[in-house]
Amino acid sequence: MVLPERMKPYVKYFWDNHLKPHFEEEENLLFPVLPNDDLVEQAKAEHLHILSLAFAISDKEHLTTTDQFNILADAIDNHIRFEERILFPHFENELTDDALATLGEQLQQLHQETKKDDYPDEFWL
Repeated sequence: MVLPERMKPYVKYFWDNHLKPHFEEEENLLFPVLPNDDLVEQAKAEHLHILSLAFAISDKEHLTTTDQFNILADAIDNHIRFEERILFPHFENELTDDALATLGEQLQQLHQETKKDDYPDEFWL
């Protein structure tokens, strides 16, 4: 079993290099397109919840338990499922084809550079 102390720095790395940029893309590109939308507000709240969980784990002053990692993993998994099954189809229903095409082009430009997960301690292997 991998000790929480070994996993803890990865949470900060993953937040800084993957989750934070991804959340910022959604919050800057997608969410403003449907202002004051209940599902967008739910997504924003989930982003904040995941941020708070990641920061609690990353806090060097806090003792971290295995349960905290499981809670974070579940929150991320649930958020991904919400986006895939509910939020993104909602955008497809609410936006015009032109608006969707524009968003797609903007996202494609942002994703031209593939980010590699080059964290040096591959504890999950």
